[in-house]
Amino acid sequence: ADLNRALEEAGFQRHGPQLAWMSEQGIPRFTALYNGRLPGEVQSAGVDRIDLVLDLPNSPPDDQAFSRMASVGRHLAANLDAQLLDDQGRPVADGVDQAIDKQLHECYQRLEAAGFSAGEFRSSRLFS
Repeated sequence: ADLNRALEEAGFQRHGPQLAWMSEQGIPRFTALYNGRLPGEVQSAGVDRIDLVLDLPNSPPDDQAFSRMASVGRHLAANLDAQLLDDQGRPVADGVDQAIDKQLHECYQRLEAAGFSAGEFRSSRLFS
């Protein structure tokens, strides 16, 4: 309950079984998992990590996709007395946000070139 409250205070909203950081269009930009599980699936009182997940084909195109998620992650880490780590368990280095944003932008472009617009129903059906 405390984690749910902390995430909701940071701007996450309920979206079905997920806690999601929503776009202006009402589409999740990224979601939160507790120990790799949906918040409602966690049975124990202890959660060791919150995973922020950017599902690129199912999130709206965003030139600051990673920067936005990392900013929210840094805010959460500060409020929860925690560390922001990458998917390899290493601290997220300062200054990497823009480089990763550029890589993600290229992925959005490749997806579009293949005929799939990120965040649209057709892409959601294929990549869900």
